[in-house]
Amino acid sequence: MRFVLLCVISLMVLAVIPQPSIAVELGWGTITLMPGENWVSAPVIPLDPLPTSVFSGIDIANNLTWFDPISQRPIAYDPAHPGDFPNILMGDGYTITNHGSTPVILTYEGVIINDTDVWISLPGGGNGGMHWIGVPYTIPTAFDRIIVTDGEEAYYAADAALLGWIDPIWRTMNPATQTIETVGATTQQGVDTHYLRPGYMYKVQTYRDDLAIILDAPVPEPTGLSVLISGLFCITALTRRRKQ
Repeated sequence: MRFVLLCVISLMVLAVIPQPSIAVELGWGTITLMPGENWVSAPVIPLDPLPTSVFSGIDIANNLTWFDPISQRPIAYDPAHPGDFPNILMGDGYTITNHGSTPVILTYEGVIINDTDVWISLPGGGNGGMHWIGVPYTIPTAFDRIIVTDGEEAYYAADAALLGWIDPIWRTMNPATQTIETVGATTQQGVDTHYLRPGYMYKVQTYRDDLAIILDAPVPEPTGLSVLISGLFCITALTRRRKQ
């Protein structure tokens, strides 16, 4: 309910704020798959979000996996039932294995949003749960600037962790070494880095349902663009939740 309320507020703001002419920055997203397991996301919003388009160049059958945060189960791409796998969306993360011995570089056309705050829903499956989130930027973003909200209150991620909302340490895969890499706030001891890498997937554990995180844009945003993207994302997310 709180997720729906925040989306409604976002769309209401979108409706009343005069939107300037926005020059959409098109570019190419690059996903590099090292030999072995890779935890990835779309570093730019795909113009063609079909999994077979974004991941064209590697076999994704029963290989590309998305994690459903509501049912709390992984879903592998099944070519016999492609409709069961969601489109490649900003904010979502995936695992995929390169079974070869050399890197595979995938490219696709999309929209670059480095100047736009991104809202990512963390619905949970009952008392929170695991979420695979993606970093939809082409440059790193600071963990210290990530905000967590429950629809009524908002805190920086480190403070939300102290409240018991979310785990303070997030995890990704270093594809070059095939080892887990941790990320957290600058006040968090024992983590490998304090920045989220572009195009990576991070596993985020929450301890209550109906949360969301806001990734602060790595570069300044033009007036109104963040609200526009947030509103469009809410429409997409609400549609997905309704289908489920």
